[in-house]
Amino acid sequence: MKHGVWVWAVFALSACAASPDLGTGSVLAAQDKSEDVSAIEEFKETDKDGSAERDFGYSWPGQIAGLPALVSRMEQDRDEARMAQEKEWKEAIAEFGAEGCFSCTSRSFERNWRVIADTKRYVSLASNTYIYGGGAHGNSYSGSLVWDKKTDEHVKLTDLFTSSQDLQNAMWPRFCKVLNEQRAEKRGAPISPDSTDSFETCPDIDSITVQLASSDGQSIDQINLIADPYVAGPYVEGPYEVTLGVDRQVFGVLKPEALIHFQFGR
Repeated sequence: MKHGVWVWAVFALSACAASPDLGTGSVLAAQDKSEDVSAIEEFKETDKDGSAERDFGYSWPGQIAGLPALVSRMEQDRDEARMAQEKEWKEAIAEFGAEGCFSCTSRSFERNWRVIADTKRYVSLASNTYIYGGGAHGNSYSGSLVWDKKTDEHVKLTDLFTSSQDLQNAMWPRFCKVLNEQRAEKRGAPISPDSTDSFETCPDIDSITVQLASSDGQSIDQINLIADPYVAGPYVEGPYEVTLGVDRQVFGVLKPEALIHFQFGR
């Protein structure tokens, strides 16, 4: 039996709670200055066939409602993920259903987007995705998306920076240092600089999720660098998340037209 529902969730913060100033570029403005109201568009669906179960969830912030092409992109991503999951689930039931194997035939998918920067020109979103496709455990993945509010189009990192390799060169000395500090803390031993083990070397930018973030909601002054499970360490260690402030090295690899949307951070 299948159950699906759209949910509009509105959360009101108390008047005394601190809320960031989203600036004039914000897509969604609070109707009352005494409170910050945000909406989340959320779709959840559950399905069951004997002992086989399927759960699907997808959400994005109502803050992007004024960007129709971005909303359409979210809807397409949601629909494609849902259809792919349902197809694979039914195939698993056909193959293993008679065995009554719960882990063989149960599936779960959850993806949630949130705004982490909202400048006059760009809105930057981050996603968390959890997928269970059978077996001992599921896995989690991070995501990133930058959108141009003026043109209502997707913005690639190379639209803002001279190249992804230049961005890596600008940030990796700091990133690798903090990453190894986090590894050492989790493992209880320092990381050898001479190691060639993939879980001890520093991964390339192509393996890392790069998220452009803001501490004040107005300018991009932070960059989140996330190594998902199995990228910088085994599954049991979970993801590695490093947040670095925008510095002179980062400014040095920004394209001229992007400079106005960034500021120095810590």
